[in-house]
Amino acid sequence: MKKNNVKRIIQEFEQNHNHSWYEELYLRNIANLQDTALFYRGNSISYKIVFEKMKTLASALQLSGVKKGTEIPVCLSNTPELLYVMGAASMLGAKINVFSASFPLDYIKEIVEHCDSNVGFFQDNYFSIIHSAIECTELDTYVLCSLSDSLPSNRSAESIEGSGLISFVSSVDKWTVINQKSIWFYDYIQKGENRALSMIEPVYLDDEFTITYTSGSTNALRPKAIVQRVRSFCVIGRFHDPDVMHGMKFKKIRGLAMIPPHSNTDLISSISDTLMQGAVLAMEPVYNEHFFLDALLLNKPNFVSATRSFWITAFKRLRTEVEYKHTKLTFLLFAFAVGEELSGNEERYLNRALRKAAAGRDIHHLPFSPLCFSVAGGDCEHGSILYRLFRAATNFTLKPSSEKRYGMTPFDFVEVAVLDAAGNRLGANQVGRLAANSPCTMKCYKNDPAATKAFFLSDSSGQVWGDMSVYGYMDKHGKVYMRNRILDDGQSVPPFRIADEILKSKAFLSCEVVRVDDRFVAHVEFLPGCRKNPKDELRLARQRCEREFGEELGGKLFFRIHKGTTSFKLTGSGKRDIKALIAEGIKNAENLDARRE
Repeated sequence: MKKNNVKRIIQEFEQNHNHSWYEELYLRNIANLQDTALFYRGNSISYKIVFEKMKTLASALQLSGVKKGTEIPVCLSNTPELLYVMGAASMLGAKINVFSASFPLDYIKEIVEHCDSNVGFFQDNYFSIIHSAIECTELDTYVLCSLSDSLPSNRSAESIEGSGLISFVSSVDKWTVINQKSIWFYDYIQKGENRALSMIEPVYLDDEFTITYTSGSTNALRPKAIVQRVRSFCVIGRFHDPDVMHGMKFKKIRGLAMIPPHSNTDLISSISDTLMQGAVLAMEPVYNEHFFLDALLLNKPNFVSATRSFWITAFKRLRTEVEYKHTKLTFLLFAFAVGEELSGNEERYLNRALRKAAAGRDIHHLPFSPLCFSVAGGDCEHGSILYRLFRAATNFTLKPSSEKRYGMTPFDFVEVAVLDAAGNRLGANQVGRLAANSPCTMKCYKNDPAATKAFFLSDSSGQVWGDMSVYGYMDKHGKVYMRNRILDDGQSVPPFRIADEILKSKAFLSCEVVRVDDRFVAHVEFLPGCRKNPKDELRLARQRCEREFGEELGGKLFFRIHKGTTSFKLTGSGKRDIKALIAEGIKNAENLDARRE
């Protein structure tokens, strides 16, 4: 698509769709209100019911004093109630601040104190963890949501528990029973039944809508709060339409939302994008790499976004655990790897595993996945612009299940540049700092002007970009390739280049290299079933690194082998915990230099 067409589409959208996310979602689905919008543990919920719940909840919120600009604290799982809160807040022009129960209690207290709503929404099993922080605030009402609230009417929490997959028995304790401020979600929503909404202020594309959080790559204890406007949700939805992207129609196929809700990737990419296309959204509240395979089999989604570690763990289980010996994933067409890049070896392994599992066979003869999606916090901070890059590649002209690594095809909707330290644009295949821009780039970091200023950088020509804080490059065809997050000081060889040399051997599946003082530790995982001698392969890898970077590197390079279904410790967002690897130092690592043995 030419850039003038992009400009024309945006102008038309701003002229005719300058309204709330709720209104845009409703108008896009007004012809299919009887179709299924949500699938939740066997319960199918229509678009009509979804919009009715949103409207009733909006009326109840209005009674609680919520109005345009009110910021509502939200700590929920991926359940239908999360979507209802999003829609109700959107109708009123309110904002939702979606945080995680895993944040430190003092940070949660600060987040809630900075919200100006009298009411907050909390998952009951999280409330027992965070109640001490919340009760110190001025909130008047704690609306508690249970994981079993939207179960099928003919199935109890106990019957779900008996399935052997996951227990939905409520974890309510004395705090949720005794506290007079607590009220169950469906008791609260009844306050808005049969009540017409009073006058609502107009909502526009540039109004603030969500506050979500980075993955904590730079500060795990206090991840930065990202402010996104209505525009980030609605304009992205327009650019996913088949008439714009010239790709497949997603209507009536099923996506899965199971990324933590405090991530923009969940709210925009998994939830909003799916419903904007009139597709079916399966909501999965359990976020655990060991449960991911069960979540796939339970929800049977056609497209899924998850981190590479979740995918690798799932296919290791599929390969090694007896109960999955004959299991196939014929429903799964698109497996989106999000949050961090796939190495070529990982992509090769996952593609082979997908083919062996007959992934996508119900829809197409081969799966179209996985592809590299993004790395580090870039997907959050840019309001899902990288999802746009990925979706540009998901049409049927792409050769499916190739063992080659595909970069992301830039769409004119998004500008991408590779910059050196001086802000000069680099040429094809030159690795530098990735920067990007789109109409949906975040507004700012909440209450952090210094971080906001650092995020928006200028190149040598004065053009302003959003800093993705990752290494990357573009090939001669203009495709984008992501590398590791920029965490080092740039004074020596970037760790990802050492990993590249190590991964030239197909005996390895994964490699994460970290710098510990003046030394490097390569955390490696061998390909499942590899029969080569591990120490021989590591010595050869060290030799390759010496040839590429100099012999002096050999004495500074240490190796540690990771084993197991989940071989690397993960962060709360499902990414590999690089900071934990750095903190571990050279513990349990070997140099494997024959000259020193």
